[in-house]
Amino acid sequence: MTLLFKKAARPVLSLIMAVGLMGSGVPAFAEGDLPTVPPSSNETTNPTVTPPVDNEAGNNQATVPTEGEAGEAPVTIPTEPMGGAKDVAMNEPVALAASSPITKVTVTFNGDTKTAKGFTWYTSLESEKSDVQVVEQKGSPDFTNAQRFEGRSSVAKNSNKERLHKAEATGLAPDTSYYFRVGDADLNIWSEVGTFRTAPVSGAFTFIDLTDTQAKEEDEADLSAQTIKKAMATIPNANFILHSGDIVDTGTKEEQWNWLLGHSQDSLMNITLAPAAGNHEDKNYGYYEHFNVSEAVYSPTEKGAYYSYDYSNAHFIIMNSNENSEEYANFTPAQVSWLKADVEAARKAGAKWIIVNFHKGPYTTSNHATDTDIMGANGVRNKIAPIMAELAIDFVVQGHDHIYARSKPINKEGKATTAETITETLNGKEIKYTVNPDGAIYMIPATAGPKVYYKNTKIDPTYYDLFDVADENHAAKYGPDPSDSSRPKRSQVQNFVGITIDGDKLTAVSYEIDQNVDGAKPYIIDQFGIVKQTAPKPVPISKVTVTFNGDTKTAKGFTWYTPLASSGNDLQVIEKTSSKADFNQATHFSGRSSISTNSKEERLHKAEATGLKPDTSYYFRVGDEALNSWSEVGTFRTAPVSGAFTFIDLTDTQAKEEDEADLSAQTIEKAMATIPNANFILHSGDIVDTGTKEEQWNWLLGHSQQSLLNITMAPAAGNHEDKKYGYYEHFNVKEATNSATETGAYYSYDYSNAHFIIMNSNENSEEYANFTPAQVAWLKADVEAARKAGAKWIIVNFHKGPYTTSNHATDTDIMGANGVRNKIAPIMAQLGIDFVVQGHDHIYARSKPINKEGKATVAETITETLNGKEIKYTVNPDGAIYMIPATAGAKVYYKNTKIDPTYYDLFNVADENHAAKYGADPSDSSRPKRGQVQNFVGITIDGDKLTAVSYEIDQNVNDAKPYIIDQFGIKKQSKDGGTVTNPGSGSGTGSGSGSGSGSSSGSGSNSNSKPSGTTGSNTNGTTTGTTGGSTSSGSTGTNGTGTTIPTNPTAPQPTKVNFSDIAKHWAADVITQAASRGFISGYADGTFRPDQKVNRVEFTTMLAKALNLTGTGKSLSFKDNNNIPAWAKTYVAQAVQAGIVSGYADQQFRPSQEISRAEMAALISKAMGIQVNHAAKLPFADASKAPKWAVPYIAAVTEAGLVNGVGGNRFAPNQSATRAEAATWIMALLQHK
Repeated sequence: MTLLFKKAARPVLSLIMAVGLMGSGVPAFAEGDLPTVPPSSNETTNPTVTPPVDNEAGNNQATVPTEGEAGEAPVTIPTEPMGGAKDVAMNEPVALAASSPITKVTVTFNGDTKTAKGFTWYTSLESEKSDVQVVEQKGSPDFTNAQRFEGRSSVAKNSNKERLHKAEATGLAPDTSYYFRVGDADLNIWSEVGTFRTAPVSGAFTFIDLTDTQAKEEDEADLSAQTIKKAMATIPNANFILHSGDIVDTGTKEEQWNWLLGHSQDSLMNITLAPAAGNHEDKNYGYYEHFNVSEAVYSPTEKGAYYSYDYSNAHFIIMNSNENSEEYANFTPAQVSWLKADVEAARKAGAKWIIVNFHKGPYTTSNHATDTDIMGANGVRNKIAPIMAELAIDFVVQGHDHIYARSKPINKEGKATTAETITETLNGKEIKYTVNPDGAIYMIPATAGPKVYYKNTKIDPTYYDLFDVADENHAAKYGPDPSDSSRPKRSQVQNFVGITIDGDKLTAVSYEIDQNVDGAKPYIIDQFGIVKQTAPKPVPISKVTVTFNGDTKTAKGFTWYTPLASSGNDLQVIEKTSSKADFNQATHFSGRSSISTNSKEERLHKAEATGLKPDTSYYFRVGDEALNSWSEVGTFRTAPVSGAFTFIDLTDTQAKEEDEADLSAQTIEKAMATIPNANFILHSGDIVDTGTKEEQWNWLLGHSQQSLLNITMAPAAGNHEDKKYGYYEHFNVKEATNSATETGAYYSYDYSNAHFIIMNSNENSEEYANFTPAQVAWLKADVEAARKAGAKWIIVNFHKGPYTTSNHATDTDIMGANGVRNKIAPIMAQLGIDFVVQGHDHIYARSKPINKEGKATVAETITETLNGKEIKYTVNPDGAIYMIPATAGAKVYYKNTKIDPTYYDLFNVADENHAAKYGADPSDSSRPKRGQVQNFVGITIDGDKLTAVSYEIDQNVNDAKPYIIDQFGIKKQSKDGGTVTNPGSGSGTGSGSGSGSGSSSGSGSNSNSKPSGTTGSNTNGTTTGTTGGSTSSGSTGTNGTGTTIPTNPTAPQPTKVNFSDIAKHWAADVITQAASRGFISGYADGTFRPDQKVNRVEFTTMLAKALNLTGTGKSLSFKDNNNIPAWAKTYVAQAVQAGIVSGYADQQFRPSQEISRAEMAALISKAMGIQVNHAAKLPFADASKAPKWAVPYIAAVTEAGLVNGVGGNRFAPNQSATRAEAATWIMALLQHK
């Protein structure tokens, strides 16, 4: 007979059937009545954990009818790790018939996990036999020839009308799935059919960790049962559940066991439990009578049990924190002695991992963290935790405190230790593995049930430094519980963790269930791991720098440091043609090494890569091939033969302490993010504070290593690295022939149409302070050779410059008779040096052109608009222009007040230091406060035009994001006023303005300019024409006529798709396609300039063209309508009408403002018509930097596959978009439409 009942009624029905059928001669489930059910075809695997084996039973688990209402909707689970996820039907656990007199069945480890299982169940008193039948899982369950195991029974201590039964199945096959049932063979009454799988001899395995399923009411117990069910569905290959105690709320109340084990019976019939006893089941065998575990010999079991088992290469220890003694709160000396002996035996047996599970843990973050039995003199934190470290326990899981937290590795002194980490990607998110941690890592998985606690606010806040995760309880957002305001609202949030051990690697993925979010489906909140490195650790590679050495188009120089043991000098280089480097095909270069002059325990290595291709990106790594020891992978790009290029200028990264070096490293990182198309960094010296102290190089080059692995440096030596080869040993530069290098180096290189000279101001002579006649003679010869070779620009970089505005401006070596201002500066003018960058004086300043007499000269200027601000270009200056970019580090100076005030007439900018507003530095009142303000400059040379944009970082303003403080430029114009063409839209550097000559050149750097602008043929015109941009004044002559851009947009004309500057660019193919579609075009010189920034009006125009928007559009009502170019207004109007673009809250459109990647994502999403999820979360590491309004749009376009991040799992939402990115995103949009 077969009866169907609702699940919640099972415990009652079991008793009814037992009473009604006992002695009647009618078995509840006769063997002949067993239904035959085919194996399930639904194999569900989970990519979060490996290997893919369904809950113990393997991949061929049969699906057997289970109780439940007919037509009940299936529970859904993720096919991908939670956080984004598709829905797949969850299979109900197996069962054979509706209800049974057998209740509260649990399966546990008892004996050898490869060959045995323990079973516990409850019946009425009439059933005295304790039988288990086990049959290998092959097809449908058929117990005709099953193995039978007899157990034992007794009257339950806390339920005297029930009999509890225990039995063990032994002699099983390892790594094998079985069906089982428990019952009474004499009465022929049996439980529903369950499944289990024995442990493998070796190999990967997965388990679930959860805790505190305790419940005060039956509906709460059902909630805990649902957590177990969802955990098993989310992690279907879990081999067992590790439970950290407080299984029920009162262990002596059998009703509560009926609730939890009843509601979760379908789940627990199909997985093995490895539970610890909690303090809520610490009396009268409440824990022990429900679980058949093999407790330690002679150990008491009234309050719980302690035991251990092996599973594959791991050893698990379940401790009982319900004991007590004078020496150990919550434990006894006997249990601690057993623990130590058990670990020793496990080590001898070859266990690679040792994991401990107990309820009252030492390192949690809620109420119990300050309990006396935890933090007292004999408490768990002071007595048991040090033993965990001494025994080298790998991982400790805890319960009791109802909050999620995980610690750093904690050693026997109770200190958090720092370990190497490996970063990988899992579930689309970053995961960090701690390598060989020194100390145990502790985790509490929060609660699987209703009860939650707030984070502890009584404890010393420094306690939380021990944790990697110590957040407020995620349930706190729902407010206090109505029945207890000291705790968050019950039943809103539950948690569990999936843990996989695979050889030397432990991976943990932590899940949360929020009853108010996404249908209460689990989602990922944390993931982490541990790696045991048994192989010898590779020799560390540090302080890697990339420099110019030789022909910049075909060569690079590299320097790195290692311990003395590494004598290999190996450099591998491979062209960057994909997103990942494959060094199997790399070109190998060998270098040389020597023991560091200032760090005798280290070896410095130098090597050069030669024979490379111009204007080509490469991956590289340096190291010791014989030891298989390599640096992280870096990238570089060779110089182009010609064309525009950009570099960063900064100086004085020197630091007295490591935190200041980190500040300098952040300046470098921000400079590279602000100017992502920079080809190299020009550094003007004082790289560290004391060049002979290797520790300081470790600080700066260590904190900036990720940046410096991906950009070339062209440094000058500062006076702080002027001794004992402190500078020269860290940079592989090609110094001038026969020149000295102990105090620094002087050298030069060509880059496109520019020649750069790096001088060494650490030399000295009677004739020249800070320089020698030999260096000056070399300078003159070098400039002459550069002129003959066709260099259009000559730029000089040195540390102690002649024209600065702070303390050093009045130093004797600067202003003395043989000082730099009187001796070197006139030579700069005589040699026609265009631009000189300086350091040393820690303040921002730039001069007018200064001639050989030391006088400021007046030159014609061209005024344009760039970055929404005015920029003036000095035309053909008579004399060199000097700039000091202030400091990229901590140290700053006040403006010099001792010098003759007329000196400042030589400068265009000579302000007080911007750090002065923060007052004097506490350690030196003669200087402004350290560490508040840093600066850098982005400089672009494009043909005849040099554009400089100076940025500042104020640590107290706008989250320390860089902002523009100055911009200026230099224009080289031929004597006959040669023709200048309009470069078009989107100039990050402002190239392309015309003046004089009558050309209708407009303002290329202005947002109002348009690609493929027009040119006139006039000569000697008085004005240049406006091409939708700013008007520039001409100089002399008669008028001519030029062609202007039409006021109304014309149809897209893909006139040129073979751009000269995209062949090696990552977006070359997409740019070509976009041009052929007609929504983008290039410049009159045949370039596309893919890395140039794009502004709002340009991107809107591209988008409107690509979508073929029609009509006149919506009438524009922006306050800054007049700033929208005539050629773009119709496109903007069409985009506004289509609901794609809108203005800002101040009713402005801001056409010339560079568009950020976040804004571009929003426009693409709207153009695509994607439905956005306003509760979406971003998987990127920099998700917190995305504007809140933009998050749904970024999520939508990334999930749709339209847009990717920028590398390093970053989206860079606030980074200005480039022309290449604009073309790529719009093409992706068109392909998805």
